Amino acid sequence: MSLIEVMQNTFEHSMSDEGCYVCAQCYPKKKEIEVCITDFGIGILNSLKKSYRYQKLTDDYEAIDLAVKEGVTSRDSSIGGYGLNHIQRFVGVNTGKMTIISGSAKWTFPSSRTKPVNRLDDGYFNGTIINLTIDVDKEGYYFLDSETESIF
Repeated sequence: MSLIEVMQNTFEHSMSDEGCYVCAQCYPKKKEIEVCITDFGIGILNSLKKSYRYQKLTDDYEAIDLAVKEGVTSRDSSIGGYGLNHIQRFVGVNTGKMTIISGSAKWTFPSSRTKPVNRLDDGYFNGTIINLTIDVDKEGYYFLDSETESIF
């Protein structure tokens, strides 16, 4: 299940002493669910830079954009790197929205490149925020073809 993988990645990659925080809210009138996963770790860029493959990355936005691609992981192996990609695909199928904030960048799907966002006074967020808005009005769309169980 992709949300569990994203939360597990928080424990494995964020290097946060606190783990992660998960909040969810249902909006019946809008027929939406919002889920937010937050950690106060090292961020996506610093996590990816731990791998020799991504040591030259310098931009938070590019790191997020890379992290949502299938198979991208900071582990020095070919195992992993599917959580964010599966969630992005799921959000697309269900006419939802995915926002990731890490370091100085804000990445949104679906949309084009966004400018770095000032979330704090110094314009930098230590850690990662993943916010999902999911349309729950489309009964039966809650599986991806490649998954055997619901994303939730």
